[in-house]
Amino acid sequence: MATGWGSLLQDEQQLEELARQAVDRALAEGVLLRTSQEPSSSDVSFILMHRIPSVNGSQFSFPLLMAILVVSYAPFTLFPSLVPSALLEQAYAVQMDFNLLVDAVSQNAAFLEQTLSSTIKRDNFTAHLFDIHKQVLKEGIAQTVFLGLNRSDYMFQHNADGSAALKQIEINTISASFGGLASRTPAVHRHVLNVLGKTKEAAKILSNNPSKGLAMGIAKAWELYGSANARVLLIAQEKERNIFDQRAIENELLARNIHVIRRKFEDVSEKGSLDQDRRLFMDDQEVAVVYFRDGYMPSHYSPQNWGARLLLERSCAVKCPDIATQLAGTKKVQQELSRSGMLEVLLPGQPEAVARLRATFAGLYSLDMGEEGDQAITEAIAAPSCFVLKPQREGGGNNLYGEEMVQALERLKDSEERASYILMEKIEPEPFGNCLLRPGSPAQVVQCISELGIFGVYVRESQQKHGVIPRSQNPGMAGGYSPSPAPAAPLPAGAALLGARARMAAENEASQESALGAYSPVDYMSITSFPRLPEDEPAPAAPLRSRKDEDAFLGDPDTDPDSFLKSARLQRLPSSSSEMGSQDGSPLRETRKDPFSAAASECSCRQDGLTVIVTACLTFATGVTVALIMQIYFGDPQIFHQGAVVTDAAHCTSLGIEVLSKQGSSVDAAVAAALCLGIVAPHSSGLGGGGVMLVHDIRRNKSHLIDFRESAPGALREEALQRSWETKPPSLAWGSEEFSPAPPLPVTWSPLSLTCPPCPAWALGGGSRNGEGATRSSPALWQDPSSSPQDLLHPLLSGSPRLPWSQVLAFAAAVAQDGFNMTHDLAQALAEQPPPNASERFRETFLPSGHPPLPGSLLRRPDLAAVLDVLGTYGPAAFYAGGNLTLEMVAEAQHAGGVITEEDFSNYSALLEKPVCGVYRGHLVLSPRPPHTGPALISALNILEGFNLTSLVSREQALHWVAETLKIALALASRLGDPVYDSTITESMDDMLSKVEAAYFRGQINDSQTAPVPLLPIYELNGAPTAAQVLIMGPDDFIVAMVSSLNRPFGSGLITPSGILLNSQMLDFSWPNRTANHPAPSLENSVQPGKRPLSFLLPTVVRPAEGLCGTYLALGANGAARGLSGLTQVLLNVLTLNRNLSDSLARGRLHPDLQTNLLQVDSEFTEEEIEFLEARGHHVEKVDVLSWVHGSRRTNNFIIGVKDPRSPDAAGATIL
Repeated sequence: MATGWGSLLQDEQQLEELARQAVDRALAEGVLLRTSQEPSSSDVSFILMHRIPSVNGSQFSFPLLMAILVVSYAPFTLFPSLVPSALLEQAYAVQMDFNLLVDAVSQNAAFLEQTLSSTIKRDNFTAHLFDIHKQVLKEGIAQTVFLGLNRSDYMFQHNADGSAALKQIEINTISASFGGLASRTPAVHRHVLNVLGKTKEAAKILSNNPSKGLAMGIAKAWELYGSANARVLLIAQEKERNIFDQRAIENELLARNIHVIRRKFEDVSEKGSLDQDRRLFMDDQEVAVVYFRDGYMPSHYSPQNWGARLLLERSCAVKCPDIATQLAGTKKVQQELSRSGMLEVLLPGQPEAVARLRATFAGLYSLDMGEEGDQAITEAIAAPSCFVLKPQREGGGNNLYGEEMVQALERLKDSEERASYILMEKIEPEPFGNCLLRPGSPAQVVQCISELGIFGVYVRESQQKHGVIPRSQNPGMAGGYSPSPAPAAPLPAGAALLGARARMAAENEASQESALGAYSPVDYMSITSFPRLPEDEPAPAAPLRSRKDEDAFLGDPDTDPDSFLKSARLQRLPSSSSEMGSQDGSPLRETRKDPFSAAASECSCRQDGLTVIVTACLTFATGVTVALIMQIYFGDPQIFHQGAVVTDAAHCTSLGIEVLSKQGSSVDAAVAAALCLGIVAPHSSGLGGGGVMLVHDIRRNKSHLIDFRESAPGALREEALQRSWETKPPSLAWGSEEFSPAPPLPVTWSPLSLTCPPCPAWALGGGSRNGEGATRSSPALWQDPSSSPQDLLHPLLSGSPRLPWSQVLAFAAAVAQDGFNMTHDLAQALAEQPPPNASERFRETFLPSGHPPLPGSLLRRPDLAAVLDVLGTYGPAAFYAGGNLTLEMVAEAQHAGGVITEEDFSNYSALLEKPVCGVYRGHLVLSPRPPHTGPALISALNILEGFNLTSLVSREQALHWVAETLKIALALASRLGDPVYDSTITESMDDMLSKVEAAYFRGQINDSQTAPVPLLPIYELNGAPTAAQVLIMGPDDFIVAMVSSLNRPFGSGLITPSGILLNSQMLDFSWPNRTANHPAPSLENSVQPGKRPLSFLLPTVVRPAEGLCGTYLALGANGAARGLSGLTQVLLNVLTLNRNLSDSLARGRLHPDLQTNLLQVDSEFTEEEIEFLEARGHHVEKVDVLSWVHGSRRTNNFIIGVKDPRSPDAAGATIL
């Protein structure tokens, strides 16, 4: 592999000048290390020396004050280096599998014991670790959250035909480092290239922020631990040269209000303690996470330190790594994993993952006593240039090569001590030229070889403490203990780094860590370089060795990944990399051609099996070169191959993941999660509410809308509603808008008020709506509890895995029966927005102590568990056919003055129809048709599409255009209603979807001033202010977006004896003279028996306009009309401004309130932006939150789930 710097390496004068500039820039950027002379201090040290000169033959002394340098720049290479992009992509892809494999090994006690049985007899260090492991197992594992930061190291085998192959050197499971320095090195190499006038190449170097990725993984584990005042305990060495790298992670955690305390093992021994629950305390401070940057070498442990390690392992704190995971990284385990059939045992049912893993394995041979070990030793002695002898130690510096290896094998061949080593096939990479910069040495042109490291992060949560881990029936091969983990929310995913090392005598160095950046010319991935640190004393010349004692870590790019992909010619590197964790990530541009395959038509949407681990891939390097960066998300979000779940409550997100892990379909998971939200978030949705579900089949490229919106009772008339309204005036506020409470009379009936969403509605089916082909499912289907939610759409959704209906309901019933922790949003709703004149039954259910409970309080709903059990046993008849549940709801409503009847229940049907769609920026946007306001959403996008919205346009100008566009879209929405009752609504919908109409409206918008009067008539806009969202992207290649609601918090406030809250959706209708301040009533949305009211429940799916490959989105929103505004702006950010999903959801949003003529902006807006809008004539009102918009994104096989950061309880999780 040629670097392309050949001529530059020949010009010594230019190299010297470049080296000076590069070193100065490195110091300015903070690429720093403590020196070996003063590894414990960052202060400048002064010493008093006596100099004794001779003057005229007489000697005398005088003091001389001298400063000793204690901080210097970390070594690095002057120029970027190159690595084949295909190998980099391969390493990135397989890291997902290595994450899963490491976690599987750590959970398999039988495998670890049998694998290490010979090693622990002769290797005291491994034996000590294993003794602690056994002691913890015997006592019972207190830890319930598991965090892994694992690095897999590779070299590029240079084959005889000139090709290169990716071969693994080792896997490391403890003490990741150099994340902080890695983020600073790219600026140095950019500077060097700019000095040379190579601005094009410099612009392609991507920025790293690996310390953020590491910190986000630790932060997620800290969050799952569940104690807001707990600390992260960083176990560090006393003489720590790499302090600046570690401080970077500490600073990232502190920015998240997570405090870190640095201690040595000796400090833990003296001041650490456990309470009766095995909570860990250090200096009387509770510890949530123990992060080891020490403890991976025998020299790190004294007897006192071993006692401290045992104390830490016995605690319930999250250890990174725990002792089992550290053992999983031993060389003996690595060798055993290479045995034929072993991967299949540890990763059953995942042949693709096994093939990817095995393709990276170099030859690994056991040296245990016996014929197998004897043969390996014989072959190595006969051909020493082909093998490497590796002890059970962290760090390639302990490896033996050539004659040194032969001498060791001759000494060991008859000793059981040989079991503490393994033999590995030697990898022969191709050398390349670069210039090495090290403190105290002149710049040297050297020959380097490259080493690639990929770092994986995963978090696993077990719901209960573990006791002794049972053995498998086949010890060492299968089984062991596999806890029932619940995946964590967003974790980092990231980049690749490449290490290079110099072919020179001084290469025998002691440091453990390195970092770099990345850029990419045409055919290769270009890598910036960071070399090893020298030993205190130079070593004699030795053969080139495969060493790994440096760690590096990468994170966020801040440039355009698609440009990078094109120049690098990556075949499968995910173009969704801009969403891999960080909210500070780069924009992402989509192309219609699939960048992961040779031809777009060959795009594979196929995905591998599920796992309970929430994992993400963070790439980094060992050696002296750093490579490609892919962005971390995890703000909350995560990137994986298989699927994502996002809901308004973490408990329900976990339930959705669990359903998928049990081979449930995406629809199964959505139903279970929605039922869960009805339990955990009863103020926003529930069995007594309604909603809409949008399902998209990626493989068949078909979409279906299930409308289970409520309908007005048959006996209800507008006059009766108006009389009730006049006797019971409005009194309830939500956000900054007034929402009137429903008097008892307007209680509506919906499918959700009768059974779970949306299955009962499907069971009863529905009639055709304006020729759109709504279908009716067979009620008889639901008499069989073994049928599934997926069956309701048969044959539309046939072929997907599915669970029995009774099992899906059982998942949710368990949540109600076992209890859940009260969310912040529910606690706030009970404190600030309880139903007026709440019934005694309501108070007993939600206010048992007489006052609103605190967030985190345990709440059980055995009443709803019983309802779900009945539904699972008897199907929808329990709701629809005059059963006890039906009679209870009718009686409750009529007792309060309502007019709902049993006949309303039996006559109700949900509609299965096609969504409306519009093409926007090369994507097809799918949204609900009327009475939902999906056409208005598409109209807003059509109008905005014609504006020159690029990165060159100021945000303020874009905001003005968005505000004016939304005024038009919301006015159009106010003219919608149920098309079954008004045929003109279909014509209005067609106009809203028209690009010609959009161009007309765009022409009416003034670029510099808001319209003095509305461009269109404005009718009354009502909508559910609270709504629950469920977004699923499953391994079955289905996308499900569902939004459901009770309307206002707790609906009508009426609760049946069985615990079902009834909705207040009648408020969404329009009627004359509600109040003097309301706009004119909408005839299209007037009250009629059986009619569905106008709705802003807008589950939205985006897919590529052409073909199957590219970007898919699933979005949902609450906040009524504010939700439409929020969705519009998120889609604009992602599809037009090419921002990643995390950033798009986090950005400030606005909403024009047509009733008050105020432009509302949320708390993310700056004063400058507000002043700009006011200068354009907008009357601006700043509010805290307008709406919550959650999202999920899939680009080919890479998926991420992201919650709106404004929501305190929502969670997104992704599975492998």
